[in-house]
Parts: sequence; structure tokens; C-alpha cells
Amino acid sequence: MSRFVFLFTILISFIGGCFFESSITRIPKDTLTCGRISTIERGIRTYYAQQGELPNTLEDISEMPGKQHIVLNNGWNRPIFYTKKNNKIVVLTTYGPDGECGPVVQQFIREFNVDK
Repeated sequence: MSRFVFLFTILISFIGGCFFESSITRIPKDTLTCGRISTIERGIRTYYAQQGELPNTLEDISEMPGKQHIVLNNGWNRPIFYTKKNNKIVVLTTYGPDGECGPVVQQFIREFNVDK
């Protein structure tokens, strides 16, 4: 009997763990977008440190060793845009859930200096 209870407890723990695991793997799309922008920023900074210049396109950083899995779209599968203001300042922009520019998009604009 105790062996049955022990196995039953393990089975329930495993099944419960699977349900719990699947419930935490959903990342909100806005959080996913911010994470992808941060990853792209790190890739641009790495490219600049190695090459001494900004990449011409975002695809240039995805061709670097170890950076092949950088996702260049936001959480709604819309593109993340890359603009060079000068030779050290970059702006990454993407539109929010409706795909249009508006107040909600402010959290999806990141401007940074690669030297800082």
C-alpha cells in the first residue's frame, strides 16, 4: 500500500509539474519584445567592440558567431527597426500590438550610445 501511495505521489507531482511548467512558459508579448530589443542591443554593442563600427543592418549581427539565434521581430512578429543617428548612437524601434505608431509604442523605442 505504501509503495502505491509513493508512486501515486510521484505521478501526481510529475503531472502537476508539467501543468505548472506549461503555465510559466508563456511570456507576455510586450515582455518578449523588450527582451528581444535588449538582446539586439547587446549584439550591436558586441559587434561594435569587435569591428570598431556599427553594423550596416541587424542581419550583420545575426551572422556573428554565437549570435545566429537573435530574433529580429517583436513579440507580435513585426520587425524591429534599426537606425543609426551617427557613428555611435543607435535607435531600435518597433510597433506594438496594433502594428501602428502610437502612445503604446513608447516602451518599444530604445536609443543608446555604444560607447556607454
